[in-house]
This record gives sequence, structure tokens and C-alpha cells, in this order.
Amino acid sequence: MVSHEDKRRFPRVPMPAESAKVSVTLQAITGATIDQTVVHVHDLSRVGMSFHRTHGVPAGTRCVVVVSQKGKALRIVGKVVRCLPVEGKGYLLGVSFTNIQQLSEVPPAAPLATDGVVDRLMVDV
Repeated sequence: MVSHEDKRRFPRVPMPAESAKVSVTLQAITGATIDQTVVHVHDLSRVGMSFHRTHGVPAGTRCVVVVSQKGKALRIVGKVVRCLPVEGKGYLLGVSFTNIQQLSEVPPAAPLATDGVVDRLMVDV
């Protein structure tokens, strides 16, 4: 039997815990901000990512991610496709990207990713 991971068109790359910080804003369907925080990316592909968060959110929640590295910045819009409880770690959110946009300036509050997050996603921008 072929595993779900083997069927992926774009394999996920695990990210080291000490790097890959991104700013995440979660928004309700109405556009109202639910939460804004900096998280560590758990894994990353060209079409999605996952990260841990203390509280769960419903699937379909809009997610805006801003990440910067070496003077480059990306604004990534996506939606939460899964939210699974993880004992001792809160919840693991899976996000599917719907739009990736290169920013002309690095926002002052954008966290610095140290493990190639921006370079890995710049391929299609």
C-alpha cells in the first residue's frame, strides 16, 4: 500500500526546531483576525506547511504567513486544511497555500528564517 507521504507531488521537508520562524495571522472567513503570532515551521513543501499552535482552529480558517530571509520577504496566503491535537504540544495545523507573493520590502516585524524557507518557496514566485 502506498502511503499518503509517498503520493505527495511536492514532498515535505522537516524543519529544524531552532530555525524556520514565521509570522502567522489566522483570520475568520469574515476577515476578522483571530490571532497573530510567531511560530516554528514543523515541515514545509512548495504547496503547504504545518506548525504547532496552543489552540485549535477550524478547517477552512484563512492563514496569512509572512517570512523573511537575507533581505527577501514573502507573504503567503493559505487555508487550514487540518488541525490535529498533539499530546503535550497543543495542535498541529496543516496549511495549504493559495497564493505566494514576493514583497518589495521586508516588513519590520517579519521574523528572520535561518534555514532556507524563503529560498525553498521562491521557486514559483
